[in-house]
Amino acid sequence: MPDLSNEADLLAAAYERLPLAVATTDAGGIVCSINAALTSLTGYTAMEAVGQPVTLFSFGTADRSFSEALQETVRTGKPQRGEWVCRRKTGGPFPAEQTIASIRNADREVLRIAVTIDDIGRDKTGRKPEAVEAESDFERFFNLIPDLACIVSTDGYFKRVNPAWEATLGYTREEVLNTPMLDFIHPDDLERTLSEIAKQSREYRTKHFVNRYRCKNGSY
Repeated sequence: MPDLSNEADLLAAAYERLPLAVATTDAGGIVCSINAALTSLTGYTAMEAVGQPVTLFSFGTADRSFSEALQETVRTGKPQRGEWVCRRKTGGPFPAEQTIASIRNADREVLRIAVTIDDIGRDKTGRKPEAVEAESDFERFFNLIPDLACIVSTDGYFKRVNPAWEATLGYTREEVLNTPMLDFIHPDDLERTLSEIAKQSREYRTKHFVNRYRCKNGSY
């Protein structure tokens, strides 16, 4: 275990533990080191990446290559920031926001180039944009349809109901969620409803079923 009383060891430990994917290269763009977060993001180990061109996992866009941006940082000393396409070890591309900054000595000579890679293909929970969009579409459909829509747990209570419940039956959302589902069913429909519930399985899902629900004013 490194002696963390040493400043260099402290910096090395912080670099390795950063949650952001980071690589360092020489002025020619050859990888000198990567941290654990970059391995987790791309799948490349340090043994596989060190000594290879940084374009192994970052190759830019049609408008501007990553190598061109890196060389501009070497030439001008100005950090570069932008969105480039990166690649995982499996070959799968992903969009990433990257920064390129130079580390120089007192004579302004380039010692290392630091590259950060932030996957922007997922939201903060780690979900892909397609999953986020699909969930958003479901939420709009669930909340806007005029029919009564719900999700019922195996304990017999509603877990979610849409606004149509309040508009149609007169109950608030909280009243519906705190009342067993069967309490809303017309007594004459209760046996049929229980029989239909009992049929549910992976192989069987009800496609059409009619029963009567009690409104808050007592009518059905």
